[in-house]
Amino acid sequence: MSVEAELEESVSYTPIQRMRHSAAHVMAEAVLEIFPDAKLAIGPAIEDGFYYDFDLPRALTPGDLPEIERRMTRIIAGKYPFLQERWLREKALQYFRDRGQIYKVELIENLPDEEVGIYRQDTFLDLCRGPHVENTGHIGPFKLMRVAGAYWRGDEHRPMLQRIYGTAWFTQEELDHYLWQLDEARKRDHRTLGKSLDLYSTSEAVGPGLILGCVARNLRGMLEACNLTFLFSLDSHCKQAGDECHLLPAVSFFYAMDLTFPEHIHGFISL
Repeated sequence: MSVEAELEESVSYTPIQRMRHSAAHVMAEAVLEIFPDAKLAIGPAIEDGFYYDFDLPRALTPGDLPEIERRMTRIIAGKYPFLQERWLREKALQYFRDRGQIYKVELIENLPDEEVGIYRQDTFLDLCRGPHVENTGHIGPFKLMRVAGAYWRGDEHRPMLQRIYGTAWFTQEELDHYLWQLDEARKRDHRTLGKSLDLYSTSEAVGPGLILGCVARNLRGMLEACNLTFLFSLDSHCKQAGDECHLLPAVSFFYAMDLTFPEHIHGFISL
């Protein structure tokens, strides 16, 4: 979806999407307080949350998020109204050009309308069709989740922006439940389970991006207990003395399972 289409989509937001979109504007205001020269891209509502893309003078870290949250909390508590305006296209272009907001200028140049939508809250002004909640006090419990990179317009030849993801809900209970669900999903993630069960590991000695398979006694016993016939294809230059554990660039298991399932299962697993 193009960024212009995302702007158009906001007019059909549900109540919770509208609130999350308003939270994105508050987040952008907080970021501008910290980085006055920040260049703003877009900040839509998405499934389970919102984001805003920024062109910033330095890379953000997770340690920056608590300060942004603190400023957002203050703005929300101020109950500043979201005020809608309609500006002539040329007025909007001049306003954003004067402030070096090159991404807003590009957006306006690609819009066909003679007038564009503007929304204000507190000290913040943004190009936006809306709608928004009545005032910042109507934004529910929120949390900033993470920072990621995102090319402008999804084009690898355009600038890499910094995207801050957040989530917002109507009640604290909903937010807590959402965060609990994410935590439970992380615990069951194969990357977490693989390491905790000693199925594989990584090592700086061979490079952090290379997965090392670990065929240990407990895994061998577990397979044998399941009446699993297996063939290991090993290519290793490292074996720990006194332990049946091979560290290798790739471990492939070809197996034929004969368990109490309705039918035999044949497969190939490659770590």
